[in-house]
Amino acid sequence: MTADAPTHYDYIVIDSSPAFTDVVLEAFDTSDVHVLLTTLDIPTIKNMRVSISTMDELELPRSKRILVVNHSDLVTGVGIDDVERSLGMPVSIRIPSSAGVPTSINQGVTLVQSDPKHPVIKAILELAAMITGRDKEEETKSKRSIFPARKAKVTAS
Repeated sequence: MTADAPTHYDYIVIDSSPAFTDVVLEAFDTSDVHVLLTTLDIPTIKNMRVSISTMDELELPRSKRILVVNHSDLVTGVGIDDVERSLGMPVSIRIPSSAGVPTSINQGVTLVQSDPKHPVIKAILELAAMITGRDKEEETKSKRSIFPARKAKVTAS
């Protein structure tokens, strides 16, 4: 990421590794929002607790954090209340499980293209609205949607 990147793009998404490398720390420092993604299993929640503790020690603002639970409807013996209590912050977005996600990947058609009203897409639009400050309807109707139509370039190896 270059210093002029914010002037070229409205949004930059960085999917970082769990390790707090120099590059990840720089990304945290320059980011407006930190989306923390977890699932309803003890090992992932424990790792997230360590990450949150490290972020606290680094004095990264809690106000920038959004906690998202993926596969939030799975019955695992761990509930949303357990996640919130363990991590000391509220869950902002719940993304449900869906066979539609891997199916869309396998078919090469994004889920938002094949089923824009799908519950997973609704949750992602809710997250986008939270990040952008626009409401879900505005995000869906926007000509500058976070889901612009693009032609994919595929490279086989």
